[in-house]
Amino acid sequence: MLRTHKKNVADKIQNARFDDYDVDLVEVSSHAGSRPTHLDYQGRIYSRSSKSKKYPPLSSTSYGKIDGIVTGINCNHRLYVYIEGVSVQRYYPYNKKESIAKYKESQRQRLLERNIRKAKHQFSMLQSMKVDENYLKDARRKITYRQAQMRQFINQTGRTRRYNREQIVET
Repeated sequence: MLRTHKKNVADKIQNARFDDYDVDLVEVSSHAGSRPTHLDYQGRIYSRSSKSKKYPPLSSTSYGKIDGIVTGINCNHRLYVYIEGVSVQRYYPYNKKESIAKYKESQRQRLLERNIRKAKHQFSMLQSMKVDENYLKDARRKITYRQAQMRQFINQTGRTRRYNREQIVET
């Protein structure tokens, strides 16, 4: 949530600069594993004002919506200034089939991370309740099992493990 908020503030500042310098054309970044709803919009050039006859309007995308490109929650896409005749297009659309497969992998990893956090939270609660050691052993085993699932997944897919996403915050 905080990451999305910070990005939205940065996007508002960027849009203000675009307005200050009369920037109309923007290029949307692209990356493998983006949301399936973003695949058709990424790696393309758009007109912010909708006045360009060559480029589609940015408003024709999901831009500005809660799950939209660039502005959506947890969206990693960015806008870059594009000056026709000067700029060189740096981003291009990804293969849909490959991108959807990468997205599914990312969602599986998020699920495994949530499962690890949940097991750690349960262990922490049991520990604070000073329950019998057998319950704690079972809870530790659950954490170990879920971490093993994550290791197996990482080894199979070659993805990077994000240990910070497996941490719980004690209050």
